[in-house]
Amino acid sequence: MAGDMAGFEEASRALFANDAPKFRQQTEAWPIDVRDYVRCLAYPLLVTDVPSPAP
Repeated sequence: MAGDMAGFEEASRALFANDAPKFRQQTEAWPIDVRDYVRCLAYPLLVTDVPSPAP
């Protein structure tokens, strides 16, 4: 889906290295619908998205 987009190779490397911040950086310029879809597939729930337990 995104094979021809700028940063695809680096995004792929970041994905397989489990480097979420770099993956997000490399996909930032992609069309919003494609970007959001691949980010959801790659990292469905980032640690920063997990709500902290109530005290």
